[in-house]
Amino acid sequence: MLKRERYSASFKGKVALEAVKERASIREISDQFGVSVMTVEKWKRELMENIELPFSKGKDGALVKDREEQIARLERNAGYA
Repeated sequence: MLKRERYSASFKGKVALEAVKERASIREISDQFGVSVMTVEKWKRELMENIELPFSKGKDGALVKDREEQIARLERNAGYA
């Protein structure tokens, strides 16, 4: 059985950024980084949908706090906490 590859956020960002730049086709980027065309398209779409995140954090780290609260709520709902 094949093991699913795990990619770092840094790698995903690098691939998605190359796709957004449109200097090469999605197929060329896929070949260059060794991931499928569908994966490149997915990461590009995710980058474009979340492009504002780096700029939305307040001085007090509100974005991080909101994320931690969301995780805690999901864990409670799933019965983990």
